[in-house]
Amino acid sequence: MKKATVYLLIITLYCSAMYSCGKLESRSRALEEMHFAVDTAKLGLVIVSNQYHLRFAPPKNWEQIDSTLFGRLLPQLRSAISQDSTIITKPVFICRDTATNALLILSAVELRTNDIPHQSPQSGINAYKQLFFAKYDSTQIRGVEFLKDDIHIHQMLIRTRQFVIFKLLFFNNDNQLLQQDYIIPNDAYTTKTAQAVESSIGSLNFIPQ
Repeated sequence: MKKATVYLLIITLYCSAMYSCGKLESRSRALEEMHFAVDTAKLGLVIVSNQYHLRFAPPKNWEQIDSTLFGRLLPQLRSAISQDSTIITKPVFICRDTATNALLILSAVELRTNDIPHQSPQSGINAYKQLFFAKYDSTQIRGVEFLKDDIHIHQMLIRTRQFVIFKLLFFNNDNQLLQQDYIIPNDAYTTKTAQAVESSIGSLNFIPQ
């Protein structure tokens, strides 16, 4: 596959994750600890971000895009998302399964609005969600909140005609809002893939400071 085609594919997938959302079906419930079945055989090498103080392992064979390709891709990703938006996502890591074109994208999120107060970390995520669901049509989203160790995660499962998307929102210990997207073409979404994604989410941990 030519590099230009790879760029277009990744931009298309990422924008689908941002813009192709559906109906929120989450119900009020007490926040509970979620336990993930982590199968290390289904995981790749651990990725460490000292900048954001976290570590995680992508699904097996989802390889981190090298710095050269990432550098060429980043401006196109940023230009695909309006800089005038109240939500700015800045990709930090991108992993890709070359066999299926599935993606894992870790991004930092900046809320550029003075209209919605978000003095506390969780009110910041609520501001993000209000903007997200107010701006785009929603038909196929399910949302849930849970604790994963010490991480308060807001997860959305988005199903479109093309993709299955797991979107995770959470704050790190520096109150930086982060977003982790698993974007999988529908024809590549199998039980095995779902188990690999579960293992990957379960591998997410903060690095002690």
